[in-house]
Amino acid sequence: MLSIVSFSILISSALAAAPYCLPGNSCFPSTKDLSVFNATVGGRLIKSVPYGSVCYAATYDAEKCAALVANMSNGEYRLEIPDALMYSNWEVTEDGTGCPVPRNVSLTPVQGTCTYGNLAPYIVDATVAQDIVNSVKFAAKYNLRLRVKSTGHDYAGRSSGEGSFTIRTHKLQGTSYIPAFVPSGCSATAEPALLAEAGVNVRGLYTAADKFNRTTIAGVTPTVGALGGYILGAGTGAFSHQKGLGVDNVLQFEVVTTDGTLRIANRCQNSDLFWALRGGGGAFGVTTRAWLKSYAPLKATNSLYGGLIANDTQTWESLIRTFVDLLPALYEKGITGEWSASYPQLGLILQRHFEANETLVSAADSLSALNAAISIPGVYNALNAGQYSTWLEAYEKTIVPTTEDGAAVGINVLLASRIASDALIQSAEGRRKVADYIIAYPKGASIIFQMLVGGAVNVPSTTDTAVNPAWRSSFGFVDIVVGGSTPEVTDAQAALMADMRTRSDAVFGTAVYYNENAPTDNWQEVQWGSNYARLLSIKKKYDPKGVLTCRACVGSEIFGY
Repeated sequence: MLSIVSFSILISSALAAAPYCLPGNSCFPSTKDLSVFNATVGGRLIKSVPYGSVCYAATYDAEKCAALVANMSNGEYRLEIPDALMYSNWEVTEDGTGCPVPRNVSLTPVQGTCTYGNLAPYIVDATVAQDIVNSVKFAAKYNLRLRVKSTGHDYAGRSSGEGSFTIRTHKLQGTSYIPAFVPSGCSATAEPALLAEAGVNVRGLYTAADKFNRTTIAGVTPTVGALGGYILGAGTGAFSHQKGLGVDNVLQFEVVTTDGTLRIANRCQNSDLFWALRGGGGAFGVTTRAWLKSYAPLKATNSLYGGLIANDTQTWESLIRTFVDLLPALYEKGITGEWSASYPQLGLILQRHFEANETLVSAADSLSALNAAISIPGVYNALNAGQYSTWLEAYEKTIVPTTEDGAAVGINVLLASRIASDALIQSAEGRRKVADYIIAYPKGASIIFQMLVGGAVNVPSTTDTAVNPAWRSSFGFVDIVVGGSTPEVTDAQAALMADMRTRSDAVFGTAVYYNENAPTDNWQEVQWGSNYARLLSIKKKYDPKGVLTCRACVGSEIFGY
Protein backbone atom coordinates (compact mmCIF):
# COMPACT_ATOMS: atom_id res chain seq x y z
CA MET A 1 0.00 0.00 0.00
CA LEU A 2 1.20 3.53 -0.75
CA SER A 3 2.50 4.82 2.56
CA ILE A 4 1.19 8.13 3.87
CA VAL A 5 4.45 8.65 5.74
CA SER A 6 6.40 11.53 4.27
CA PHE A 7 10.18 11.32 4.13
CA SER A 8 12.47 13.97 2.72
CA ILE A 9 14.69 13.12 -0.21
CA LEU A 10 17.87 15.11 -0.62
CA ILE A 11 18.68 15.52 -4.30
CA SER A 12 22.20 16.53 -5.27
CA SER A 13 22.85 18.80 -8.24
CA ALA A 14 24.56 15.93 -10.04
CA LEU A 15 21.57 13.70 -9.52
CA ALA A 16 19.14 16.36 -10.72
CA ALA A 17 21.08 16.50 -13.99
CA ALA A 18 20.81 12.74 -14.57
CA PRO A 19 19.06 11.53 -17.75
CA TYR A 20 16.13 10.16 -15.73
CA CYS A 21 13.21 11.81 -14.01
CA LEU A 22 13.81 11.54 -10.27
CA PRO A 23 11.92 12.41 -7.08
CA GLY A 24 12.13 16.14 -6.59
CA ASN A 25 12.21 16.89 -10.33
CA SER A 26 9.22 18.73 -11.81
CA CYS A 27 8.74 15.90 -14.31
CA PHE A 28 8.30 13.29 -11.57
CA PRO A 29 4.77 11.81 -11.33
CA SER A 30 2.40 13.76 -9.11
CA THR A 31 0.76 12.32 -6.02
CA LYS A 32 -2.37 11.80 -8.11
CA ASP A 33 -0.40 10.03 -10.86
CA LEU A 34 1.20 7.74 -8.28
CA SER A 35 -2.18 6.99 -6.72
CA VAL A 36 -3.72 6.09 -10.09
CA PHE A 37 -0.74 3.86 -10.87
CA ASN A 38 -0.93 2.23 -7.43
CA ALA A 39 -4.45 1.05 -8.22
CA THR A 40 -3.14 -0.78 -11.30
CA VAL A 41 -0.73 -2.84 -9.17
CA GLY A 42 -3.24 -3.76 -6.48
CA GLY A 43 -2.00 -1.20 -3.95
CA ARG A 44 1.48 -2.68 -3.94
CA LEU A 45 3.41 0.55 -4.53
CA ILE A 46 5.49 1.30 -1.44
CA LYS A 47 6.59 4.85 -0.69
CA SER A 48 9.54 3.65 1.31
CA VAL A 49 11.30 5.07 4.32
CA PRO A 50 14.99 4.09 4.59
CA TYR A 51 14.95 1.00 6.76
CA GLY A 52 17.75 2.33 8.97
CA SER A 53 15.70 5.41 9.92
CA VAL A 54 14.45 3.70 13.10
CA CYS A 55 17.94 4.23 14.54
CA TYR A 56 18.07 7.99 13.82
CA ALA A 57 16.96 10.77 16.13
CA ALA A 58 14.14 12.17 13.99
CA THR A 59 12.40 8.78 13.65
CA TYR A 60 13.94 6.78 16.51
CA ASP A 61 12.33 3.55 17.72
CA ALA A 62 14.55 1.85 20.30
CA GLU A 63 12.96 -1.60 20.00
CA LYS A 64 12.98 -1.67 16.19
CA CYS A 65 16.52 -0.30 16.06
CA ALA A 66 17.76 -3.01 18.44
CA ALA A 67 16.12 -5.72 16.33
CA LEU A 68 17.60 -4.26 13.15
CA VAL A 69 21.14 -4.06 14.53
CA ALA A 70 20.90 -7.60 15.92
CA ASN A 71 19.89 -9.01 12.52
CA MET A 72 22.00 -6.98 10.13
CA SER A 73 24.20 -9.96 9.27
CA ASN A 74 21.23 -12.31 8.80
CA GLY A 75 20.54 -12.83 5.10
CA GLU A 76 17.03 -14.23 5.65
CA TYR A 77 16.13 -11.15 7.72
CA ARG A 78 17.47 -8.71 5.13
CA LEU A 79 15.64 -10.60 2.40
CA GLU A 80 12.30 -9.50 3.85
CA ILE A 81 13.15 -5.77 3.98
CA PRO A 82 11.85 -4.30 0.69
CA ASP A 83 14.52 -1.63 0.28
CA ALA A 84 17.53 -3.44 1.81
CA LEU A 85 20.46 -4.80 -0.16
CA MET A 86 22.86 -7.40 1.15
CA TYR A 87 25.94 -5.14 1.04
CA SER A 88 25.99 -1.67 2.56
CA ASN A 89 28.35 -0.07 0.03
CA TRP A 90 25.61 -0.25 -2.61
CA GLU A 91 23.01 1.24 -0.25
CA VAL A 92 24.92 4.51 0.14
CA THR A 93 26.42 6.92 -2.36
CA GLU A 94 30.15 6.91 -3.04
CA ASP A 95 30.74 9.50 -0.33
CA GLY A 96 28.77 7.50 2.25
CA THR A 97 25.53 9.51 2.08
CA GLY A 98 22.51 7.46 3.07
CA CYS A 99 21.01 5.93 6.18
CA PRO A 100 23.51 3.31 7.37
CA VAL A 101 22.56 1.15 10.33
CA PRO A 102 24.87 1.50 13.35
CA ARG A 103 27.07 -1.49 14.15
CA ASN A 104 26.12 -1.62 17.81
CA VAL A 105 22.93 -0.96 19.73
CA SER A 106 23.17 2.34 21.56
CA LEU A 107 20.90 3.77 24.21
CA THR A 108 20.81 6.99 22.22
CA PRO A 109 19.75 7.48 18.60
CA VAL A 110 22.12 8.36 15.78
CA GLN A 111 22.30 12.14 15.48
CA GLY A 112 23.31 12.21 11.82
CA THR A 113 21.08 12.82 8.80
CA CYS A 114 19.20 9.86 7.34
CA THR A 115 18.66 10.07 3.58
CA TYR A 116 17.89 7.52 0.91
CA GLY A 117 21.38 7.35 -0.54
CA ASN A 118 21.10 4.60 -3.17
CA LEU A 119 17.97 3.03 -1.66
CA ALA A 120 14.76 3.17 -3.66
CA PRO A 121 12.17 5.78 -2.61
CA TYR A 122 9.46 3.90 -4.55
CA ILE A 123 9.11 0.12 -4.72
CA VAL A 124 6.51 -2.02 -6.45
CA ASP A 125 6.21 -5.22 -4.41
CA ALA A 126 5.05 -7.30 -7.37
CA THR A 127 3.06 -10.50 -6.84
CA VAL A 128 1.97 -11.25 -10.43
CA ALA A 129 3.43 -10.65 -13.88
CA GLN A 130 0.84 -7.96 -14.64
CA ASP A 131 2.27 -5.86 -11.79
CA ILE A 132 5.58 -5.89 -13.64
CA VAL A 133 3.95 -5.07 -16.99
CA ASN A 134 2.19 -2.06 -15.48
CA SER A 135 5.31 -0.94 -13.61
CA VAL A 136 7.51 -1.06 -16.70
CA LYS A 137 4.94 0.93 -18.68
CA PHE A 138 4.75 3.53 -15.89
CA ALA A 139 8.53 3.84 -15.62
CA ALA A 140 8.85 4.20 -19.39
CA LYS A 141 6.10 6.83 -19.56
CA TYR A 142 7.77 9.06 -16.97
CA ASN A 143 11.39 8.16 -17.79
CA LEU A 144 12.04 6.93 -14.25
CA ARG A 145 15.30 5.40 -13.06
CA LEU A 146 14.04 1.83 -13.16
CA ARG A 147 15.69 -0.91 -11.12
CA VAL A 148 14.81 -4.57 -10.57
CA LYS A 149 15.53 -6.34 -7.29
CA SER A 150 14.91 -9.91 -6.20
CA THR A 151 16.90 -10.65 -3.04
CA GLY A 152 19.44 -7.82 -2.95
CA HIS A 153 22.54 -9.96 -3.54
CA ASP A 154 24.38 -7.47 -5.69
CA TYR A 155 28.16 -7.02 -5.92
CA ALA A 156 28.02 -4.34 -8.61
CA GLY A 157 25.31 -1.87 -7.56
CA ARG A 158 23.02 -2.85 -10.43
CA SER A 159 19.80 -3.13 -8.41
CA SER A 160 20.09 0.22 -6.64
CA GLY A 161 20.55 3.87 -7.54
CA GLU A 162 19.72 7.34 -6.25
CA GLY A 163 16.05 8.16 -6.71
CA SER A 164 15.26 4.78 -8.25
CA PHE A 165 11.85 3.28 -8.95
CA THR A 166 12.26 -0.41 -8.14
CA ILE A 167 10.35 -3.52 -9.13
CA ARG A 168 10.78 -6.10 -6.37
CA THR A 169 10.19 -9.66 -7.59
CA HIS A 170 10.72 -11.43 -4.25
CA LYS A 171 7.05 -12.39 -3.82
CA LEU A 172 6.81 -14.28 -7.12
CA GLN A 173 7.39 -17.68 -5.53
CA GLY A 174 5.54 -20.22 -7.68
CA THR A 175 7.15 -23.52 -8.72
CA SER A 176 5.84 -26.55 -10.61
CA TYR A 177 7.11 -29.68 -12.35
CA ILE A 178 6.35 -30.41 -16.00
CA PRO A 179 7.20 -34.04 -16.86
CA ALA A 180 7.14 -33.46 -20.63
CA PHE A 181 7.87 -29.86 -21.61
CA VAL A 182 8.25 -28.54 -25.13
CA PRO A 183 9.15 -24.84 -25.48
CA SER A 184 6.33 -22.80 -26.97
CA GLY A 185 6.40 -22.76 -30.76
CA CYS A 186 9.07 -25.45 -30.97
CA SER A 187 8.93 -28.94 -32.45
CA ALA A 188 11.34 -30.57 -30.04
CA THR A 189 11.50 -33.72 -27.99
CA ALA A 190 9.69 -33.21 -24.71
CA GLU A 191 11.85 -33.22 -21.60
CA PRO A 192 11.21 -32.86 -17.85
CA ALA A 193 11.33 -29.26 -16.68
CA LEU A 194 10.91 -27.16 -13.57
CA LEU A 195 8.96 -23.93 -13.84
CA ALA A 196 9.91 -21.27 -11.31
CA GLU A 197 8.88 -17.65 -10.84
CA ALA A 198 11.33 -14.78 -10.57
CA GLY A 199 11.40 -14.47 -6.77
CA VAL A 200 12.43 -18.04 -5.96
CA ASN A 201 15.82 -18.19 -4.27
CA VAL A 202 18.48 -20.91 -4.40
CA ARG A 203 17.27 -22.69 -1.30
CA GLY A 204 13.67 -22.48 -2.51
CA LEU A 205 14.54 -23.93 -5.91
CA TYR A 206 16.46 -26.85 -4.45
CA THR A 207 13.59 -27.50 -2.02
CA ALA A 208 11.03 -27.43 -4.83
CA ALA A 209 13.12 -29.77 -6.99
CA ASP A 210 13.42 -32.21 -4.09
CA LYS A 211 9.66 -32.12 -3.57
CA PHE A 212 9.23 -33.16 -7.21
CA ASN A 213 11.96 -35.82 -6.82
CA ARG A 214 14.26 -33.93 -9.21
CA THR A 215 17.47 -31.91 -9.16
CA THR A 216 18.28 -28.75 -11.08
CA ILE A 217 20.91 -26.07 -11.50
CA ALA A 218 21.08 -23.29 -8.91
CA GLY A 219 23.73 -21.45 -6.93
CA VAL A 220 25.37 -21.97 -3.55
CA THR A 221 24.27 -19.22 -1.14
CA PRO A 222 20.69 -19.98 0.01
CA THR A 223 19.30 -16.43 -0.17
CA VAL A 224 20.55 -15.63 -3.68
CA GLY A 225 17.71 -15.26 -6.17
CA ALA A 226 17.87 -18.27 -8.50
CA LEU A 227 15.87 -16.71 -11.36
CA GLY A 228 17.03 -13.10 -11.30
CA GLY A 229 20.47 -11.65 -11.86
CA TYR A 230 22.06 -14.98 -10.96
CA ILE A 231 20.81 -16.84 -14.02
CA LEU A 232 20.79 -13.82 -16.34
CA GLY A 233 24.50 -13.31 -15.65
CA ALA A 234 25.58 -16.95 -16.32
CA GLY A 235 24.78 -18.77 -13.07
CA THR A 236 27.32 -21.16 -11.56
CA GLY A 237 26.42 -23.79 -9.00
CA ALA A 238 26.98 -27.15 -7.40
CA PHE A 239 26.15 -29.11 -10.58
CA SER A 240 27.74 -26.83 -13.18
CA HIS A 241 30.74 -29.08 -13.80
CA GLN A 242 28.33 -31.93 -14.59
CA LYS A 243 25.36 -30.06 -16.14
CA GLY A 244 26.60 -26.67 -17.34
CA LEU A 245 25.97 -23.07 -16.37
CA GLY A 246 22.56 -21.87 -15.30
CA VAL A 247 22.05 -20.33 -18.74
CA ASP A 248 22.77 -23.68 -20.39
CA ASN A 249 19.83 -25.13 -18.48
CA VAL A 250 17.17 -22.56 -19.38
CA LEU A 251 14.60 -23.89 -21.82
CA GLN A 252 12.38 -20.81 -21.92
CA PHE A 253 11.84 -17.40 -20.31
CA GLU A 254 8.73 -15.32 -19.80
CA VAL A 255 9.88 -11.71 -19.85
CA VAL A 256 8.41 -8.21 -19.83
CA THR A 257 10.19 -6.04 -22.38
CA THR A 258 10.35 -2.27 -22.06
CA ASP A 259 7.37 -1.68 -24.36
CA GLY A 260 5.26 -3.40 -21.68
CA THR A 261 4.82 -6.62 -23.65
CA LEU A 262 4.85 -9.97 -21.86
CA ARG A 263 6.84 -12.23 -24.18
CA ILE A 264 7.98 -15.83 -24.39
CA ALA A 265 11.64 -16.21 -25.34
CA ASN A 266 13.17 -19.51 -26.38
CA ARG A 267 15.13 -20.98 -29.29
CA CYS A 268 12.05 -20.82 -31.54
CA GLN A 269 10.57 -17.39 -30.83
CA ASN A 270 12.27 -14.17 -29.83
CA SER A 271 15.42 -16.25 -30.16
CA ASP A 272 17.72 -13.23 -30.20
CA LEU A 273 16.24 -12.06 -26.91
CA PHE A 274 16.57 -15.60 -25.52
CA TRP A 275 20.25 -15.57 -26.47
CA ALA A 276 20.81 -12.21 -24.77
CA LEU A 277 18.98 -13.18 -21.58
CA ARG A 278 21.24 -16.20 -21.20
CA GLY A 279 24.29 -14.36 -19.92
CA GLY A 280 23.74 -10.76 -21.01
CA GLY A 281 22.31 -9.57 -17.70
CA GLY A 282 19.09 -7.77 -16.88
CA ALA A 283 19.14 -4.89 -19.37
CA PHE A 284 16.77 -6.51 -21.90
CA GLY A 285 13.61 -7.10 -19.91
CA VAL A 286 12.24 -8.15 -16.54
CA THR A 287 11.98 -11.93 -16.31
CA THR A 288 8.87 -13.24 -14.58
CA ARG A 289 9.27 -17.02 -15.02
CA ALA A 290 11.77 -19.52 -16.35
CA TRP A 291 11.50 -23.14 -17.45
CA LEU A 292 14.61 -25.06 -16.43
CA LYS A 293 16.00 -28.46 -17.29
CA SER A 294 15.51 -30.94 -14.47
CA TYR A 295 17.35 -34.14 -13.74
CA ALA A 296 16.75 -37.44 -11.99
CA PRO A 297 17.61 -37.41 -8.30
CA LEU A 298 21.13 -38.30 -7.26
CA LYS A 299 21.94 -41.63 -5.68
CA ALA A 300 24.02 -39.80 -3.05
CA THR A 301 26.37 -36.89 -2.40
CA ASN A 302 29.63 -37.11 -0.47
CA SER A 303 30.39 -33.80 1.24
CA LEU A 304 33.83 -32.72 2.43
CA TYR A 305 33.73 -29.55 4.48
CA GLY A 306 35.70 -27.70 7.12
CA GLY A 307 39.31 -26.61 7.03
CA LEU A 308 43.01 -27.38 6.97
CA ILE A 309 45.04 -25.09 9.23
CA ALA A 310 48.78 -24.45 8.93
CA ASN A 311 50.84 -23.87 12.05
CA ASP A 312 53.30 -21.45 10.43
CA THR A 313 54.01 -19.63 7.15
CA GLN A 314 56.34 -22.34 5.84
CA THR A 315 53.66 -24.98 6.38
CA TRP A 316 51.11 -22.65 4.77
CA GLU A 317 53.21 -22.38 1.63
CA SER A 318 53.56 -26.15 1.47
CA LEU A 319 49.81 -26.61 2.01
CA ILE A 320 48.86 -24.18 -0.76
CA ARG A 321 51.30 -25.62 -3.29
CA THR A 322 50.24 -29.18 -2.53
CA PHE A 323 46.53 -28.42 -2.65
CA VAL A 324 46.69 -26.42 -5.89
CA ASP A 325 48.60 -29.31 -7.47
CA LEU A 326 45.73 -31.62 -6.48
CA LEU A 327 43.08 -29.64 -8.40
CA PRO A 328 43.14 -31.57 -11.72
CA ALA A 329 43.03 -34.90 -9.87
CA LEU A 330 40.04 -33.76 -7.81
CA TYR A 331 38.07 -33.10 -10.99
CA GLU A 332 39.09 -36.51 -12.32
CA LYS A 333 37.60 -38.05 -9.17
CA GLY A 334 34.38 -36.05 -9.66
CA ILE A 335 35.06 -33.75 -6.71
CA THR A 336 33.92 -30.15 -7.16
CA GLY A 337 33.00 -27.24 -4.90
CA GLU A 338 34.69 -24.15 -3.56
CA TRP A 339 37.56 -23.31 -1.26
CA SER A 340 38.93 -20.20 0.38
CA ALA A 341 42.48 -19.32 1.33
CA SER A 342 43.30 -16.85 4.08
CA TYR A 343 46.35 -17.56 6.20
CA PRO A 344 46.50 -19.83 8.15
CA GLN A 345 43.29 -21.61 7.02
CA LEU A 346 42.27 -23.34 3.83
CA GLY A 347 38.47 -23.62 4.01
CA LEU A 348 36.74 -26.28 1.91
CA ILE A 349 33.18 -27.06 0.79
CA LEU A 350 33.56 -29.92 -1.70
CA GLN A 351 31.12 -32.49 -3.07
CA ARG A 352 31.18 -35.72 -5.02
CA HIS A 353 27.80 -36.36 -6.67
CA PHE A 354 26.71 -39.86 -7.68
CA GLU A 355 24.22 -40.37 -10.49
CA ALA A 356 21.79 -43.31 -10.29
CA ASN A 357 23.97 -45.50 -12.53
CA GLU A 358 27.24 -44.79 -10.70
CA THR A 359 28.95 -46.95 -8.10
CA LEU A 360 28.97 -45.38 -4.65
CA VAL A 361 32.17 -44.91 -2.71
CA SER A 362 32.30 -43.90 0.92
CA ALA A 363 32.77 -40.34 2.12
CA ALA A 364 36.06 -41.46 3.65
CA ASP A 365 37.19 -42.65 0.23
CA SER A 366 36.39 -39.24 -1.25
CA LEU A 367 38.25 -37.56 1.61
CA SER A 368 41.33 -39.64 0.83
CA ALA A 369 41.74 -37.61 -2.37
CA LEU A 370 43.06 -34.86 -0.09
CA ASN A 371 45.57 -37.04 1.76
CA ALA A 372 48.60 -35.33 0.26
CA ALA A 373 47.50 -32.03 1.82
CA ILE A 374 46.12 -33.50 5.05
CA SER A 375 49.34 -35.38 5.80
CA ILE A 376 51.68 -32.38 5.61
CA PRO A 377 53.48 -32.01 8.97
CA GLY A 378 52.16 -28.98 10.83
CA VAL A 379 48.72 -29.07 9.17
CA TYR A 380 45.76 -29.48 11.51
CA ASN A 381 42.91 -31.41 9.91
CA ALA A 382 39.50 -29.90 10.74
CA LEU A 383 37.68 -31.50 7.81
CA ASN A 384 34.40 -33.37 8.06
CA ALA A 385 33.12 -35.98 5.61
CA GLY A 386 29.60 -37.31 5.22
CA GLN A 387 27.41 -39.13 2.74
CA TYR A 388 23.85 -37.93 2.12
CA SER A 389 21.07 -39.71 0.28
CA THR A 390 19.62 -36.56 -1.32
CA TRP A 391 21.16 -33.37 -2.63
CA LEU A 392 18.83 -31.28 -0.46
CA GLU A 393 20.03 -33.05 2.68
CA ALA A 394 23.67 -32.50 1.74
CA TYR A 395 22.95 -28.87 0.92
CA GLU A 396 21.08 -28.14 4.15
CA LYS A 397 23.52 -29.95 6.43
CA THR A 398 26.84 -28.90 4.94
CA ILE A 399 26.61 -25.98 2.53
CA VAL A 400 23.96 -23.83 4.21
CA PRO A 401 25.66 -23.72 7.65
CA THR A 402 29.05 -23.05 6.09
CA THR A 403 27.85 -20.27 3.79
CA GLU A 404 25.79 -18.66 6.56
CA ASP A 405 28.90 -18.53 8.72
CA GLY A 406 31.26 -17.39 5.98
CA ALA A 407 29.21 -15.29 3.55
CA ALA A 408 28.81 -12.13 5.60
CA VAL A 409 26.05 -9.68 4.65
CA GLY A 410 25.07 -6.28 5.97
CA ILE A 411 28.62 -5.04 5.51
CA ASN A 412 30.71 -3.24 2.93
CA VAL A 413 32.15 -5.78 0.46
CA LEU A 414 34.17 -4.96 -2.64
CA LEU A 415 34.38 -7.99 -4.92
CA ALA A 416 36.24 -8.80 -8.11
CA SER A 417 36.53 -12.07 -10.02
CA ARG A 418 38.64 -13.76 -12.67
CA ILE A 419 37.87 -16.85 -14.75
CA ALA A 420 40.63 -19.46 -14.41
CA SER A 421 41.23 -21.32 -17.65
CA ASP A 422 41.52 -25.08 -17.88
CA ALA A 423 44.89 -24.68 -19.60
CA LEU A 424 46.21 -22.68 -16.64
CA ILE A 425 45.29 -25.26 -14.00
CA GLN A 426 46.24 -28.30 -16.09
CA SER A 427 49.83 -27.08 -16.48
CA ALA A 428 52.43 -27.37 -13.72
CA GLU A 429 53.66 -23.85 -14.49
CA GLY A 430 50.12 -22.49 -14.29
CA ARG A 431 49.53 -24.13 -10.92
CA ARG A 432 52.82 -22.68 -9.68
CA LYS A 433 51.65 -19.19 -10.67
CA VAL A 434 48.32 -19.70 -8.88
CA ALA A 435 50.07 -20.95 -5.73
CA ASP A 436 52.51 -18.02 -5.80
CA TYR A 437 49.57 -15.65 -6.18
CA ILE A 438 47.78 -17.07 -3.12
CA ILE A 439 50.90 -17.22 -0.95
CA ALA A 440 51.68 -13.56 -1.72
CA TYR A 441 48.12 -12.45 -0.94
CA PRO A 442 48.18 -9.22 1.10
CA LYS A 443 46.52 -8.79 4.48
CA GLY A 444 43.02 -7.33 4.23
CA ALA A 445 42.06 -9.37 1.16
CA SER A 446 40.88 -12.95 0.80
CA ILE A 447 40.39 -15.34 -2.09
CA ILE A 448 37.63 -17.83 -2.86
CA PHE A 449 38.33 -20.36 -5.61
CA GLN A 450 35.11 -21.64 -7.18
CA MET A 451 35.90 -25.12 -8.47
CA LEU A 452 32.48 -25.45 -10.08
CA VAL A 453 32.90 -25.08 -13.81
CA GLY A 454 34.93 -26.74 -16.56
CA GLY A 455 33.50 -30.10 -17.66
CA ALA A 456 30.01 -29.60 -19.09
CA VAL A 457 30.47 -25.81 -19.04
CA ASN A 458 33.14 -26.20 -21.72
CA VAL A 459 30.92 -28.16 -24.13
CA PRO A 460 28.73 -25.41 -25.73
CA SER A 461 30.28 -23.12 -28.32
CA THR A 462 31.43 -19.64 -27.36
CA THR A 463 28.42 -18.14 -29.18
CA ASP A 464 25.68 -20.52 -28.02
CA THR A 465 24.78 -18.13 -25.20
CA ALA A 466 25.79 -14.56 -24.39
CA VAL A 467 28.26 -15.38 -21.60
CA ASN A 468 31.90 -14.43 -21.85
CA PRO A 469 33.56 -16.92 -24.24
CA ALA A 470 36.20 -17.54 -21.55
CA TRP A 471 33.66 -19.68 -19.69
CA ARG A 472 33.86 -22.28 -22.46
CA SER A 473 37.49 -23.12 -21.71
CA SER A 474 37.35 -22.72 -17.95
CA PHE A 475 38.45 -24.76 -14.95
CA GLY A 476 37.07 -22.47 -12.24
CA PHE A 477 36.99 -18.85 -11.19
CA VAL A 478 38.35 -16.83 -8.30
CA ASP A 479 36.60 -14.23 -6.18
CA ILE A 480 38.80 -11.51 -4.71
CA VAL A 481 37.20 -10.07 -1.58
CA VAL A 482 38.14 -6.80 0.13
CA GLY A 483 35.88 -5.94 3.06
CA GLY A 484 35.55 -2.69 4.97
CA SER A 485 34.31 -1.48 8.34
CA THR A 486 32.54 1.64 7.04
CA PRO A 487 29.26 1.68 5.08
CA GLU A 488 31.02 3.03 1.99
CA VAL A 489 34.13 1.83 0.16
CA THR A 490 37.20 3.60 1.53
CA ASP A 491 40.20 4.85 -0.43
CA ALA A 492 42.31 2.15 1.23
CA GLN A 493 39.87 -0.55 0.12
CA ALA A 494 39.81 0.76 -3.43
CA ALA A 495 43.62 0.89 -3.55
CA LEU A 496 43.95 -2.67 -2.26
CA MET A 497 41.40 -3.89 -4.80
CA ALA A 498 43.20 -2.08 -7.62
CA ASP A 499 46.40 -3.85 -6.58
CA MET A 500 44.62 -7.21 -6.44
CA ARG A 501 43.10 -6.70 -9.90
CA THR A 502 46.58 -6.07 -11.32
CA ARG A 503 47.98 -9.16 -9.61
CA SER A 504 45.03 -11.24 -10.79
CA ASP A 505 45.32 -10.08 -14.40
CA ALA A 506 48.92 -11.30 -14.49
CA VAL A 507 47.90 -14.82 -13.44
CA PHE A 508 44.38 -15.40 -14.78
CA GLY A 509 43.86 -12.80 -17.50
CA THR A 510 41.06 -10.24 -17.46
CA ALA A 511 37.84 -12.24 -18.09
CA VAL A 512 35.41 -11.92 -15.17
CA TYR A 513 32.18 -13.41 -13.85
CA TYR A 514 29.59 -10.71 -14.54
CA ASN A 515 27.62 -11.46 -11.36
CA GLU A 516 30.61 -11.26 -9.05
CA ASN A 517 32.66 -8.30 -10.15
CA ALA A 518 32.52 -4.63 -9.21
CA PRO A 519 32.57 -2.69 -12.50
CA THR A 520 35.80 -1.48 -14.08
CA ASP A 521 36.48 0.91 -16.95
CA ASN A 522 36.73 -1.85 -19.59
CA TRP A 523 33.61 -3.65 -18.39
CA GLN A 524 32.27 -4.51 -21.85
CA GLU A 525 35.35 -6.53 -22.77
CA VAL A 526 36.01 -8.24 -19.42
CA GLN A 527 32.35 -9.19 -18.88
CA TRP A 528 31.36 -10.35 -22.37
CA GLY A 529 34.38 -10.33 -24.66
CA SER A 530 33.50 -10.83 -28.32
CA ASN A 531 29.79 -11.30 -27.55
CA TYR A 532 29.30 -7.66 -26.56
CA ALA A 533 28.65 -6.21 -30.02
CA ARG A 534 25.72 -8.58 -30.60
CA LEU A 535 24.37 -7.89 -27.12
CA LEU A 536 24.38 -4.16 -27.78
CA SER A 537 22.50 -4.55 -31.06
CA ILE A 538 19.82 -6.64 -29.30
CA LYS A 539 19.61 -4.03 -26.55
CA LYS A 540 18.92 -1.33 -29.14
CA LYS A 541 16.20 -3.50 -30.70
CA TYR A 542 14.27 -4.34 -27.54
CA ASP A 543 15.02 -1.23 -25.45
CA PRO A 544 15.79 1.63 -27.84
CA LYS A 545 15.06 4.30 -25.21
CA GLY A 546 17.13 2.83 -22.39
CA VAL A 547 14.25 2.16 -20.01
CA LEU A 548 16.18 -0.65 -18.28
CA THR A 549 19.67 0.41 -17.30
CA CYS A 550 22.13 -0.30 -14.54
CA ARG A 551 25.77 0.08 -13.69
CA ALA A 552 28.03 -1.62 -16.28
CA CYS A 553 25.03 -3.22 -17.99
CA VAL A 554 24.65 -3.61 -21.75
CA GLY A 555 24.01 -0.16 -23.22
CA SER A 556 24.79 1.89 -20.11
CA GLU A 557 27.60 3.64 -21.99
CA ILE A 558 24.84 5.04 -24.24
CA PHE A 559 21.88 5.51 -21.91
CA GLY A 560 23.60 6.08 -18.58
CA TYR A 561 22.33 4.47 -15.40
